[in-house]
This record gives sequence, structure tokens and C-alpha cells, in this order.
Amino acid sequence: MNKELTELQNNFKLLQNNFNIEFFDLNELKVISTWLLEYKNSGNTFNSYKQTVERFILFLSENELNLKTVIRETIIKYCDWLKSPTPESKYCTGAARFSRSHPSWKPFVKGLTDDSIKLNIGILSILYDYLISTHYLSENPFKYKKHKRTKISTQEKYLTTEQVEVLFKYIENSELDAWRKVRYRWIFILFLLTGLRKTEAANLVMADFIKLKGKWWLKVLGKGKKNANIPITEDLIQELSVYRTYNGLSALPGPSEKKIPVIMRRLNKRNNKIDYANYSISNYSLYSEIKFIFQNIYNDLKVEDEHLAENFRIASTHWLRHTSATLQIEAEIPLHIVKENLRHEEISTTMRYVHTDKDIQHAEITNKFKINK
Repeated sequence: MNKELTELQNNFKLLQNNFNIEFFDLNELKVISTWLLEYKNSGNTFNSYKQTVERFILFLSENELNLKTVIRETIIKYCDWLKSPTPESKYCTGAARFSRSHPSWKPFVKGLTDDSIKLNIGILSILYDYLISTHYLSENPFKYKKHKRTKISTQEKYLTTEQVEVLFKYIENSELDAWRKVRYRWIFILFLLTGLRKTEAANLVMADFIKLKGKWWLKVLGKGKKNANIPITEDLIQELSVYRTYNGLSALPGPSEKKIPVIMRRLNKRNNKIDYANYSISNYSLYSEIKFIFQNIYNDLKVEDEHLAENFRIASTHWLRHTSATLQIEAEIPLHIVKENLRHEEISTTMRYVHTDKDIQHAEITNKFKINK
């Protein structure tokens, strides 16, 4: 059993090396291999399941995801990828078929049909049922359970001050490794102190941090390809310095760093010379990672405090933009300045992002609103 397990794990590692990708949680290879060995005496089933899992591993690795970070949006994206694997030249042979040992072998001849995709999803659902049975995971994202849709008004799409504190406490106290803790803290600090949109954040490079007259600014290409400079606080620069140092960079960014992404994927430190340009993050991966953190917080809180947890279940990257606007208003930054920071054409648009923390609202009324009797 141990020999077979090691052989399967090595097979997966070889697969990754052949396609120049790095699966960032090798423990998961062991979990998957253990599950596959349940079917070792059923030849056709074993081969079908193994092929499905190999493709899934390649997809997860390409998108810097793992078994625990898969959500419904991931599955939709995966189905699209199965139908049209990209890059096609990397994963598809075209019309030719090669044996597994052939150097020209690839996991696809061409994209899969709808029926084949359904079969793949069914197999992965079986894998996730197994992961739940072994207590490795608590939920199966391949089995969609409809929630009663909660109607949320525009005014409610933000995290309260208490929820922001919960967010950072979760990152600090979680079982994430040290690199991920630093990285996730940086991602959320960046969103909350700038009010960036998801696409804007994913496209940033370090050279976009500029210093003018001794003050730091962030150069952003926003909606309609409009350039703008956002003022940057010393707190954000300090957080950036910690993040950069952890990734082997100097404490402060410089104008020559035009290819170093502001939000990086995990670096492959097996190479002495790191090409940082290869470690940029896609919009989708950034969205998935933020949803992963929110979902984990929801899972931790839902039994203890369902009301506090609910916002984390439905929150998205855009909620962070709303939250940033709220925090700026609560810091008594004038509304017209918040409008400039968020780069809105009309101040009426900014008003939709403005929320009052319920505790502050209550305190203001109870402390200041009195009737002389």
C-alpha cells in the first residue's frame, strides 16, 4: 500500500514538473492518492478517476488554488476550461493521440463534450464526499445547496468595524502558513485603505507606487482606462514593506519595478533568480482567494454568531470597496475627497457607498439627540 501510494504521488509530481507548474500543498497529493487507491482493483474506474483528477490538479495549479479553496465559481470556471483547455498548445494534442509514456502526450486531445464534463464533475463530487468522510473537508462544493436568497440593499454591502476586526483576527490566528498570513493581510489592507476595484488591484505593479514631493501615491488605471493617483497612507507603506521584505524585495518600491506585481502568487524559490513577472495573479484567482477567506470565517462563526457570520457568506471583493468608503467617512474625511479617492464621476454615486456603522449611529443618537423637558 505504501509503495503504491508513493508511486501515485510521484506520478502527480511528475505531471506537474512536465507542465512547469507547482502544486503548493503536497499533502493534498497524498490525500488524493489515498482515495484513488480505493479503486485500484477496478481497472477502468481507476483509470477514469485518475485521468479526471490529473486534469483537476492541473487546473487548480494553474489558478493557484487547492482542494480547500474550491467554491461554486471555481467549478463553473473549471467546466469552461474542460470545454476549452487553455493554453491549448500546452494541454491539447489536437487530432493526434499519444500513449502516456510518449514525450508529446498531453491530458487532452481537444476540449470535452458536455456529457464528458458532467462525468468529470460527478467523479470529483465522489472525491469530495470522501474528503468529507475523512474530515479533511466539511462541505462538498460540487453538491449545490440553494440558500434562500437574502435581499441585500446597496446600503448593506459592506463589513462593519467589528467584522473588519474579525477578518484580521482570523488571518492572524488561522492555520495558514506564515507566507499566506502576510500575503492575505496585505491583500485586505490594500483593498481597505485604497478602495480599489478587483481588476485594478490584480493589474497593479510595484512601479505604480510613486513618490511626489515626499508623499506616496498609487497610480491606478480605472474604469474607462482613466488614470488617477490615490493618496497612500504611511500605514499602507509599512504593510507594503513587510510584504515586500517577506518576498525577498527591498522595503520600498521603485520606478524600475514595472513587471513586479503588487499581489503575487507564491514564488518558486527553487530557482536562484526569480522572474517576478511570472507571479502575477488573475482577476478570477484574486476573487476566489478572497471568497475563500470569507467562507472560512463564515464556517467558523455560523454556529456561534449567525448574524455576524452572514455577511461573510455573501461578501465579495466589491464589498471591500464599499467598506473602504465607509471607513473613510467614519474617519471624517470630506465626502468630496472620498469621491476623488474612489474616482467617481458624480458625488451621488459616492453616496451609495456611504454607510454608517450601526454602533456609531446608535451612540450618536443616544448621546447627542435629547429633548429639553
